[in-house]
Amino acid sequence: MKYKPMLAPNDQVELVDVKYPVLGSYKLDGIRCIFYKGEILSRSLKPIVNKQLRAKMQPLADYSREKNLILDGEFYNHNIPFGLISSCVMTQDVTDKKAIKSWAEKCEERDIEITREEAMNGIKFYCFDAIKGEEVEERFVDRCGYIRALTFNFPKSAVEVKQNILETAEEVESWFKTALDIGYEGLILKDPNGRYKCGRGTVKEALIYKVKPYRTFDGVIKEVIQATEVINSRLDMLKRLDADGVLDLHSNDLSENEVKVIYEGRYGALKTTNELGRSVTSKKKGDRILIEKACDFMVDYKGNNVKVVIAMTDAEKEEIWKNKEQYIGKVLEYKFMEVGMKKGGLPRHPTSIRIRYDKE
Repeated sequence: MKYKPMLAPNDQVELVDVKYPVLGSYKLDGIRCIFYKGEILSRSLKPIVNKQLRAKMQPLADYSREKNLILDGEFYNHNIPFGLISSCVMTQDVTDKKAIKSWAEKCEERDIEITREEAMNGIKFYCFDAIKGEEVEERFVDRCGYIRALTFNFPKSAVEVKQNILETAEEVESWFKTALDIGYEGLILKDPNGRYKCGRGTVKEALIYKVKPYRTFDGVIKEVIQATEVINSRLDMLKRLDADGVLDLHSNDLSENEVKVIYEGRYGALKTTNELGRSVTSKKKGDRILIEKACDFMVDYKGNNVKVVIAMTDAEKEEIWKNKEQYIGKVLEYKFMEVGMKKGGLPRHPTSIRIRYDKE
């Protein structure tokens, strides 16, 4: 078995279409962590770097190896926002002088008074799934037994993510409201008899769903942002090299491999893969070229510029870029997540819904 962490579909599901009953849990806004073969790994199966947290959680890693378990969950502290959790988990050594200064700045930015030590002490491993060996077909309701055993043995560092039986859409909606009221990000719904899927589930499979809150907002479009793509083809590379005066596009007779060697020697590799074997798209400007397509709208949000992802087809994005001047000044309806926003901060994950021609 090639293990990958189970992910919920990105698509939202209509609650009336869910096959009930389901097991529901609060959706945490923490850092994904997997204990696998004695290792403490991130969602992309890279080692967690923070040495203080690794030392604190090493007994859980040893337990996972001894019991032949894969433990899936998040590092989480309900008393601090995601940005501070991320800082704790992603900082290699929290006692470093730069890390101490950075922590003070982050707390001031969020108007929070908490020491790094208090935050670190409050971070625990919230476990929401587990696999025995390679038994991915075992029912979720049975896999929960491994979670209870873990938290029984390690009550100070591990927390069982509680599952509630929900039998109707109305119950989900009621519990969803409760989740938001007490500061959670939403809900995760799972089929009690479902298997553990290595990778992202689909709505059709009905193994797992996420229910997240979005708020809609109207903003005036100030700018249309042009899309880019990674340089992959020989022609794309030649165009870039030619534009920088490295080669003569009209006269060169190099092989594709020779062009690639020259290009990567000048700009670096174009694509890599992560520990899951997934392609990682380069974000370096030198590795990308502009294309005739729009990717984002820049809108005004309470006096600040916010990039809103254009959630449309490629053809529609091409049309927007071609006629970009016509969109400036239009009113855009978009959605974003309020949960996890900094006080007075900018929207999280803003995504377009539609142009409000009725509000011109």
